[in-house]
Amino acid sequence: MNFDPALIKSFSFLDCSFEPQSGSVNLHYALEPGYLFCEQYRFPGAPFALSPERKTALQAALKLLHLAAGVSYYKAAVPNQIVIQHPINQGDAAFFEHLYFYGLGEFAYKNKLDIKERIKFPYADLPPNEPSSFALGRESAVLLGGGKDSIVTVQALSFAQEPMRLLSLGGNQIISDVAAVSSYRYINIIRRLDPALITLNHSGAYNGHVPISAIIAAAAAVAAILYDFDAIVVSNERSANQGNLCYLGEEINHQFSKSYEFERLFNSLLQRRVHAGLRYFSFLRPLSELGIAKAFSKSSAYDLAFTSCNSAFKLHSNSKQQRWCRRCPKCHFVYLMLAPFMNPSRMIRIFGEELLDREDLAENFDALCGFGTHKPFECVGEPEEAQAAFILLGRKKEWQERALVKRFKAEYQDCIAEPDKLLSNVLKLSEEHALDLDYMRALDSYLALLNSR
Repeated sequence: MNFDPALIKSFSFLDCSFEPQSGSVNLHYALEPGYLFCEQYRFPGAPFALSPERKTALQAALKLLHLAAGVSYYKAAVPNQIVIQHPINQGDAAFFEHLYFYGLGEFAYKNKLDIKERIKFPYADLPPNEPSSFALGRESAVLLGGGKDSIVTVQALSFAQEPMRLLSLGGNQIISDVAAVSSYRYINIIRRLDPALITLNHSGAYNGHVPISAIIAAAAAVAAILYDFDAIVVSNERSANQGNLCYLGEEINHQFSKSYEFERLFNSLLQRRVHAGLRYFSFLRPLSELGIAKAFSKSSAYDLAFTSCNSAFKLHSNSKQQRWCRRCPKCHFVYLMLAPFMNPSRMIRIFGEELLDREDLAENFDALCGFGTHKPFECVGEPEEAQAAFILLGRKKEWQERALVKRFKAEYQDCIAEPDKLLSNVLKLSEEHALDLDYMRALDSYLALLNSR
């Protein structure tokens, strides 16, 4: 049966519920007429005994998760009317309109849609919300993604002796392997999309990129109340702020829900809606991707456990499989970031192949350096970082004869007026971040330790 988005009149947020005996969350939605959905989560550790004030905070966090996760179902038809069964205030409506519009920017571009006038969250004239203020446990929950960035965060906070646990949403064997190397407590929240959505995706529904990091952040807020921690720590670098291209007068950013803008807005939402003492921030926001790669290179403990390849996450099972597809922009970018700080044999050990001698990949690396049509729709860094990496590689004897390094030097390096200034700018810390004094000291101390080696 074919699905026609044009026949859908409205999208409804129905209800959300939590079962303390099982740790199960059910989020209900509808595309009208005719389609009902239930997205499910399971938080391990049940049964949960919750005080009345913790129940209040949990209900507030559940509402945020309900609204954030709805984007996956809304995008199937992008109807003009949105209905919310549990009323929200004007500030919350503005937040979710902003999230849906910019979080679905790439989706709109690829589906050739103008969604600017479609996304209107209704709101009610409600009294100001009083967030909970009971004492939360002093602990950081680091969201673990299986890649180099969250590993650097774990290593830095471990060096600072910060109380810490690891958290993931829908984690697989790759993330479990990384958690095992770290030896910290690890909680994986299970998420189940409604299979009916998958069916619609194959039957004519609109499909594409959603702001998944926003959904993960909202699930982590629920976890904070259940597991009692006061800091949700992510590992998004400053490069996530940069967009890919402009469409209908708006910047499209594949990584909008990893940007500093989203970080600030979501942290504010948490503190006014869920708990006044709950924080959400990126520990690595001051760093560039190249700076993070430099920090990661100082330890080989995770070399065979981590991956940043999205294809590997889709394909990986409990068996030992290839962790890097070596074809996608993410693989190419991470390879380029790490290579200046590792020798070729270590890179082959990690990736299984020498990519900088692959002349057939020249256009892919050109795009990363800003010499293509636009920045790839992937979680990759700024073109200046890729250029800086090639400059560094050209200065290292073990890399300078590789085909793509020689090509960059011959075709592009003269276009860079001040290479040393570029390197300095890419590697210096940004002052645009939300780290408090203690976390900033932890980051500075760890980087100082690494630089002394």
